[in-house]
Amino acid sequence: MRPPSANRALDVELLNWRAVFDPPDMSDGDKARMIDVLTRLNASEAWQTELASRSWTPLFLAGDEFAVYLNEDTARIRTVLEGLGLVAAG
Repeated sequence: MRPPSANRALDVELLNWRAVFDPPDMSDGDKARMIDVLTRLNASEAWQTELASRSWTPLFLAGDEFAVYLNEDTARIRTVLEGLGLVAAG
């Protein structure tokens, strides 16, 4: 069975991502250590094998780079929802 979007000839990509957020009062040192640990985990052979075995698209962003992505993605989704009339514009 084809996914619904294939039945309608729509070219759709949807990423289902997860995130680890730090508390607002986290020190810069603790934040840097957390980013370092997550960066090393992301680069691990075990994680890369898991990504490949599940055909997951790797998308690792940390710190300011992730904040930029999150803001852009939120704005993009809001624009779509506004266009569909599902949320108020503004």
